[in-house]
Amino acid sequence: MITTRRMLMLYACLVPVALTGCDLADYFPNVPQPVPVISPGYQVDIDGHLVRISGFDDCPREKDEARHAAAQDEKGCIVLSAERSEVKVRLYQPAGAVTETWRIIREKDARQNDIIRLQRPNGALVMQNLQGKESP
Repeated sequence: MITTRRMLMLYACLVPVALTGCDLADYFPNVPQPVPVISPGYQVDIDGHLVRISGFDDCPREKDEARHAAAQDEKGCIVLSAERSEVKVRLYQPAGAVTETWRIIREKDARQNDIIRLQRPNGALVMQNLQGKESP
């Protein structure tokens, strides 16, 4: 009985402390955010087909201070840094490789979280591979 009562008191004290961590992003809005990076070979849905893509940027190294989605020491990443409004992308389609310039669209959702969308020259938005399949 005493142990249960002590545990309840401990939980009552810890829950408010744990929940304050959820609002830290609101308290520190000027903290630099990670730069989104797409690794070479990432698959997207282009016109209903899975297509591998790569870019022309250097991939960040694992020892870099910034946290990136790709941690490869090579070239071919697509870096979506804040100062860019478009990015060159190579698509590896069955008919051959094609290079396109994609527009980077930055928006906020209802909770003011950043959303990044990529738009092809034909106006179509690039979709992620939701099927979980790999292209040939």
